[in-house]
Amino acid sequence: MAEGIRRLHARQLASGVDLRFVTVSNCLVNLVSPELYRERLLPFDQKLAAVYGIIGIHNCAWPATPYLDDYAQVPGVAYLDMGIGSDLPRARTLFPAARRALMYTPMDAMNKAWPEIETDFQRIADEYGPCDIVVADLEAGMPDERVKNLLLLCEKLAARSAATR
Repeated sequence: MAEGIRRLHARQLASGVDLRFVTVSNCLVNLVSPELYRERLLPFDQKLAAVYGIIGIHNCAWPATPYLDDYAQVPGVAYLDMGIGSDLPRARTLFPAARRALMYTPMDAMNKAWPEIETDFQRIADEYGPCDIVVADLEAGMPDERVKNLLLLCEKLAARSAATR
């Protein structure tokens, strides 16, 4: 894997793009116990981080709480994402300098009542911010108005956050 990443970085550099980081996609980490992650997978994340110096850890929209303490043992975490079911204040405490993102599910974006979404986004801002809120993989049936309102809500929360700094 490290050789493949090295080749990708070399190709990017040849095209004028100098990116020296690695991202691990722990999309299915919730399918293994925290103990098994710690024993079998964490050492690989640590090795990749040691080779590249900067690492991002992607969890999709799954709760990352059972793995947060182990992720904190990975050097150079500069990006971390997770689902709303995670212990957001703990993640913010463990990774204060990382760019944090919350993966908000397309099902929640589509199906939750608007007041629930507002409550979710406010909680995300309060407990995890500053952070990005990622609403990916939207289906074609998502009303344009809802997408616009999601963006407006993010702008409102960002403005409120900036005013209190």
